[in-house]
Amino acid sequence: MSEVINLRSHSKRGLASRIHGGQKRSSRLRGYENITYSSAELFEWMEKQTNFDCLFLNWINSGYDMMKTPSCDRIDDYKPYSFTNMRIVTWRENQKKSHRDRRNGINNISKKSVAQLTLDGELIGEYISIVSASKETGITRSGINMCCLGSVSSHKGFKWEYTNSEENKRKELPTKRRYLFNHDDPVRKSYLTRTSNT
Repeated sequence: MSEVINLRSHSKRGLASRIHGGQKRSSRLRGYENITYSSAELFEWMEKQTNFDCLFLNWINSGYDMMKTPSCDRIDDYKPYSFTNMRIVTWRENQKKSHRDRRNGINNISKKSVAQLTLDGELIGEYISIVSASKETGITRSGINMCCLGSVSSHKGFKWEYTNSEENKRKELPTKRRYLFNHDDPVRKSYLTRTSNT
C-alpha cells in the first residue's frame, strides 16, 4: 500500500495535489482568501509552464531529492497564490529567494518589529525584527524574544516588546501551551499548560 502512495505522490498529478494542499494551508495561515483553483487546474497550469518537465525530470533523476522538488513560488509575496502570481522553481530556489528577500528587506511579512524600552518604559529604539535588534544592540536574540513573549520582564537592563498590539495581546494571555515529548513514548506528545503567574 505504501508503494502505491509513493508512486502517486511522485507522479506529476500527485505533486500538483500536494502543492495544492500546501497552498490551501499556507493561504489560511497567512489570512488570504482561499485559492480559487482546483488541484486539477493547478496541474494543467503546471503542465503549460516551459520549465516544469525539465524540473520534474531532474527531481526524478535525483532520487526525489527534496531540494530539487518542483515548487510554486509566489512572485509577489504580499499577494495570494494565483496563476498570474506564481512561477515554477525548485524547492531550493524557492527557499533561497525567501531568505534573500528577508535579508534584503524586500519581504518583511514574517518579521515582527520590536521596541527597546528603558526599565521605566521610555522608548529607546524600534527595530524591524528581533534579529535586527540583536545585531544593532549586541543583545542576544533569545533574551529579546523571552521579553517579547512575556517569559521575563527585562533583559540586560532593557524591556522589549513587539510594536504590533496584536502580538502584545498574545503575550498577555493567561496560559501558554507547550509541547513536551513524553520520554516513555517519544512519538506521543503531551501538553503542559503553564500559567503566566508561575
